[in-house]
Amino acid sequence: MKLLKNIKKNYFIKLIEDLIEKKNYSQLSQEIINFKKKYPDIYFSIFPKYIDKLIQNLHYENFMNKNLIWLNSYDVSDLDIITQFLNYYLNYLNKKNFMFVNFNDEISSILKKYEFQDKKFLLAHLLELNEFIQFEISQKDCEVNFIKTNQAFYEHSASNKFFLYNNITSCYFYIIRNPINAFIKTLKDDPPFENSRKMFNYNQESNLKIYDNIEIEDGSQSWNVNVKSWTNENVKNTFNGLIIKYEDFISNSLEVFANIITHLNQVGYELEINYDLINQFINENKKIFVDKIIDHDISKKKLKILKREFGDLAQKYGYF
Repeated sequence: MKLLKNIKKNYFIKLIEDLIEKKNYSQLSQEIINFKKKYPDIYFSIFPKYIDKLIQNLHYENFMNKNLIWLNSYDVSDLDIITQFLNYYLNYLNKKNFMFVNFNDEISSILKKYEFQDKKFLLAHLLELNEFIQFEISQKDCEVNFIKTNQAFYEHSASNKFFLYNNITSCYFYIIRNPINAFIKTLKDDPPFENSRKMFNYNQESNLKIYDNIEIEDGSQSWNVNVKSWTNENVKNTFNGLIIKYEDFISNSLEVFANIITHLNQVGYELEINYDLINQFINENKKIFVDKIIDHDISKKKLKILKREFGDLAQKYGYF
């Protein structure tokens, strides 16, 4: 049995390497689809090593589906407004071939599909399997995958690995929110103060959450690290990022939503900018712009701490 499995492994390795050398990407795609249906365990044991190379090299861009659009924020719940708007707008324009997914839900689903053995999926595992996971998401029968996450962007120079890759990412949106609002919201969480401590992350503590029986480490890190990672000019320019202040959804809705559609058009999506439709969404969903506002009910002592920790970066975006 083991001998037969090794024969299949060696066959798959030789097949991949031959097709890559011949630049026969259409056949490579088909062979991968066929092989992972028949032998998912072998596929999972081998292909992640090859996708690392394929996904980083623009020479192989014809092999990839460039259909990932990232919706990012320190707090995933702050993505509700942009998610509801895009869903409303695209459906109205009869653009049906898209979906919204949570990155950690997708990680859990993929790990379960390929019978990942560990019960915990730590950031070290993400560094090892991120490219494979994103490739698997991009293979969905879908024109656009909107992926929601609070993961901080990373660049691991020692292994030459990044969180995003141009071969499969079209663009991203990052929603930044006043850290005072974010802090007050964490005080209302259960258990109290757990997430407020995470905002500062003094001790670089790991935070595990269960997704379908798999514990996945939260990669959001501190508020400072998260915001800096996504608002970095090089990251923005390289991966077509658009930074949006959460508060502008409330105060300047029409312009912000129009800018979102414009940004999608700039990366190749041909969408009509319909101001009447945008206003229609705003008028029909006024409640979501009210419920999300949190009053700045905070003590002077806590405000002093927040200004000390987040002041420089917060002031850059007009907070404090």
